[in-house]
Amino acid sequence: MQPDEEPLSPRELIYRAFLFTWIKNGWESRTSVSVADYFHPECVITGMAPVVLEGVDQVQAAYQSLHARVDHCHAEVNFMLIREESFSLVMELQGIHRDTGMDIVIEVGVHGRLKDDLVFQCHNVVDYTSMYAKLGILDVEKLRDELG
Repeated sequence: MQPDEEPLSPRELIYRAFLFTWIKNGWESRTSVSVADYFHPECVITGMAPVVLEGVDQVQAAYQSLHARVDHCHAEVNFMLIREESFSLVMELQGIHRDTGMDIVIEVGVHGRLKDDLVFQCHNVVDYTSMYAKLGILDVEKLRDELG
């Protein structure tokens, strides 16, 4: 916390602990976890998949798909801001790509809102470029030529 920031309310401290628990359990667990423990039944999630995810069943399917491709190793939260039910955070997710055995890093910015003590709305801004480049999916030289 910065010196000029207001301290978190007791409720915000609970939300902070809840979000850290989801990130650690959701990413560092060696097995798939139930997103129903963390996401509201009517949640709306963007940026986690190519389509908008609505409800825990769709979020669970997207989570399991990612979990099937990446062995989750470590999650590091670099920044978290909580104001009442709204939150914003930046994190780094480290793992091993199962098909290649390569170490990968996924950088994610997340903005969302809680409802009934669960994630209700969440927008993920994911930087896949370094991971795609490392896996050979992204042609970095072509990108440099095109974009300068």
